[in-house]
Amino acid sequence: EPPPAAEPEEAPPGERCVLFCTRRGEIKKSPLSRFRNIRGSGLIAMDLEKGDELVAVKLGKADDALIIVTERGQSIHFSASEVRARSRYAGGIRGIRLQPEDRVVGMDIIHPDSYLFTVSLKGYGKLTTLNRYRPQRRGGKGLRTFRVTDKTGRVATGLVAQPGHDIMLISEKGIVIRTTLDEVSVQGRITQGVTVMRLEPEDVVASVAYVDNRASAREAPGGKKGRAKGSAASGESEDKPEPES
Repeated sequence: EPPPAAEPEEAPPGERCVLFCTRRGEIKKSPLSRFRNIRGSGLIAMDLEKGDELVAVKLGKADDALIIVTERGQSIHFSASEVRARSRYAGGIRGIRLQPEDRVVGMDIIHPDSYLFTVSLKGYGKLTTLNRYRPQRRGGKGLRTFRVTDKTGRVATGLVAQPGHDIMLISEKGIVIRTTLDEVSVQGRITQGVTVMRLEPEDVVASVAYVDNRASAREAPGGKKGRAKGSAASGESEDKPEPES
């Protein structure tokens, strides 16, 4: 797809934006209007560097609060207003400075009264209140959000969630469970969580989906949701002060 002679980058005031985040920690913001007319063969959305790949794409506003989570348990909270809107043909800019051998596993938009749900490859997960993550400048190293150990394995993903809704966890071997977030322990940043999915040897968490029960109720009125077999979580909470990193 050849680029046009000129494509304005800044979004009109109030327009929604598409927010991209890559495995290597780059972030990009493009006005939604740039994707109005998509042909059957598709459109270029982002110029990715060699060896990089998209890990998350969100639809939001130009000044949304964002959080990025990495495989080694780091996170960073910053405003999308720090990211200048760019054309579809442009690459991204640094969202988080990664340590050697680290990579991004999740990016999400922060909503009021929400939590960060993190889960490790070996099925350990937790909820952490988002007021534990002070806003920082884009491109920094961020704060510790998960204590990675041999027992937990590295972080599989992180997403923003609200109590009263559900999560579905899928393993590499095709096992899926669904559990309510009310059963997941609320803990501080520098903790390893509790078992939320019991896995067979050599199996790991492959993907996590957030289920908004308000939408589920509209689709299946009067439906009754069962407990997820194979999950375990405690209701413990933690309100102790934590170090910054």
